[in-house]
Amino acid sequence: MIETQIWNKILDQPGNSKVKDPTYLNNRIKECESSIKKLRKNIAYYESILARLEDPDSAESKSDRYTSEKVNGWLEDTLEMLDIQVDKLGYFQNCVEALGGFKFSKEKVKIRNNCQFKILKANPKTVLARCLSTDMILTYDYAEIKEIVSAVEEKPKEKSEPHPYQKDDILVWNPHGGSRPIYAYQIVGVTEKSVQIRRIKQLENGKPLKDEFFENSKPLRRTPKVRFYSGTWFVTGERDCVLEKYVEDKGEA
Repeated sequence: MIETQIWNKILDQPGNSKVKDPTYLNNRIKECESSIKKLRKNIAYYESILARLEDPDSAESKSDRYTSEKVNGWLEDTLEMLDIQVDKLGYFQNCVEALGGFKFSKEKVKIRNNCQFKILKANPKTVLARCLSTDMILTYDYAEIKEIVSAVEEKPKEKSEPHPYQKDDILVWNPHGGSRPIYAYQIVGVTEKSVQIRRIKQLENGKPLKDEFFENSKPLRRTPKVRFYSGTWFVTGERDCVLEKYVEDKGEA
């Protein structure tokens, strides 16, 4: 087994900045954890083969594919590799503790590194963040966060802003983005936190007909929501179709 003292000699050399880099340490910890998981799986497999070799009725005991000597050799090698990975994992975890841990908790994280990111979602080990300069959305480990620019907790848009819908607004389902919406609804009631919508008829070109409700359509109560990625409001209709405000084309008859 490679002891922690040996890892100190290998990695903790003067001028070696890697053991003080949270991102480097985090990546090495993930690699060790992945290797340990695979090695333990292999160990369980070899142990199952040995158990079957001892069973005179098993296929392995009647075949010359495996021998106890060969499988025990594999098992010993794998156990040695496991010991190495466990020792490495302990070393890198100790380095993290020496730095004070991954100090950015999900309540504090807002911005990463020199490029500013807005945290969209905080998971136990990672954050989903949008780059403010490119709008790209990526996943990062907490260890990759270098600096907090703003630790002000932002309230969800649904709680900080009133929804934009008003009575008689027309909402349409237009999944293909063309000029002919598939379904159309009219808002027939509005409260501070919800709206009531009812299905309306449409012309052949898809244009909604205000106040011309389907006879069998019933008002549906819906809570306006905000899209996770774009921050825009939406309402869902039947079958959870996403409805947006209808904007009449100037060329429509």
